[in-house]
Amino acid sequence: MSSARETVLDNAAWHSLTSTHTALAIGGPLARRFPHDVAPFAATGGEPGGFAALAGLVGARESVAWCAKTRVPAIAGLRAALFGRVRQMVYRGRPPVPDSEDIVELAASDVAEMKALADLTKPGPFEARTIALGRYCGIRRAGQLVAMAGERLRPPGFSEISAVCTHPDHRGVGYARRLVEVLQAMILDRGETPFLHVLEDNGAAERLYRDMGYETRDMIDLIILERPGDDG
Repeated sequence: MSSARETVLDNAAWHSLTSTHTALAIGGPLARRFPHDVAPFAATGGEPGGFAALAGLVGARESVAWCAKTRVPAIAGLRAALFGRVRQMVYRGRPPVPDSEDIVELAASDVAEMKALADLTKPGPFEARTIALGRYCGIRRAGQLVAMAGERLRPPGFSEISAVCTHPDHRGVGYARRLVEVLQAMILDRGETPFLHVLEDNGAAERLYRDMGYETRDMIDLIILERPGDDG
């Protein structure tokens, strides 16, 4: 059952950009976004003029992602397209003792490998500075990074687990589950609650997370807002 404290998850990007990640934010009191090499998300605080301010943060041929319960109106100068529906899931389970053997914390020196793994497996956007959002952990085999997971949006009291991916040659042995359990233990130790987003059509991931103690809180539209170039 959803609690009052979870209302920040209705607009998780905004509450992350105005708290934990304020140092990374571009924008002001009405609208903010992450730099394109960190994360795709932009958000408003719900005040009048917020969407006009958001439009001013998107340059020619740029796009941002909107993932919040608030409906997006027509915004002058921007095109909106539905990317998909995402299932927002919150951890409500009894945490197991994580198996952290051979799990390593990843650093800036690992970003090239992390990006290559994300590009191959496509768990969601992972850019040159995405690692600035939080802690990332991985598993190596014969020196190769074969699985990883990390933190993304961090509204007050919560931390999103994201970029969960495993190389196709190393699937089926529980790496994703182990990484998520290690990350959620770190999050819970900070007194925060883990949450995550899963595309509606990704039934395998939804079943895994449900089995781990995550419950669906809401379904949210993921909208891409794009400003065309002069020729578009």
